[in-house]
Amino acid sequence: MLVDANITFDITQYLFVSLQVKNLLDTENYDPGVRTANETSRLAKIEQTKRCFYVKLGLNF
Repeated sequence: MLVDANITFDITQYLFVSLQVKNLLDTENYDPGVRTANETSRLAKIEQTKRCFYVKLGLNF
């Protein structure tokens, strides 16, 4: 299970700051990889990123 969170603060009428956290619970997740239609070839599972933080400063027009 993945949990993401996003919170945005309006600083002024035109300026905002946003904080986003991906994989908030820091769980271990894997992409299942690629399989052919007849299931004969399979690539290894790919580990997905751990907890990530993003900060955005933006303008509202």
